[in-house]
Amino acid sequence: MRLPEGWSTEAHRLWEAGQPTPAIQTIVGLLNTAAAQQTPSPRHHEQLSYYLWLGKDLQGALRMQERACQLDPERAESRRNLSVLYGRAGLHEKAVEAAQAVLRQTPDDPVACDMLAAELRHLNRLDEARAAGTRSLVVKDRRAVEAATPHPGWHLPALRASAGQRRIGDKSNVIAFSLWGAQPRY
Repeated sequence: MRLPEGWSTEAHRLWEAGQPTPAIQTIVGLLNTAAAQQTPSPRHHEQLSYYLWLGKDLQGALRMQERACQLDPERAESRRNLSVLYGRAGLHEKAVEAAQAVLRQTPDDPVACDMLAAELRHLNRLDEARAAGTRSLVVKDRRAVEAATPHPGWHLPALRASAGQRRIGDKSNVIAFSLWGAQPRY
């Protein structure tokens, strides 16, 4: 995993080494130091939120992610993660609000569109869910087309009959066998 900008490398090294308690203690120490210096770090709140979520403490993860969003309300990634956590906690209205906040900042965010579609479905707002899901697919398709690199001189091959469609004399060329069952062909 590429370490997100602003995260503690020391805490993450501990986490990756299978030492979750020292990793969390390191982040809490950094948060306490930053609070004493009145320089809160939203990235460290996100990191702690991530570790708490992995440790199955959803409520703790939510509190840390909410705090990260309070400290840096313009960070779309924080709101996107908050939407995911709200959804996992069954707080579907809040998840919708967080996903919509992301889309106000970055209208073509396919993950936020996916989250919005999923959460609207949970609220039985199916027409809105379908629209958000469609929007996500359109954005993903456009990005895939834009990212595709054309290769000069390459063209689709001409259509030709596949081996199964070719004929041998006046008979069809049928090659079949069965992995299951007793029938010679399916």
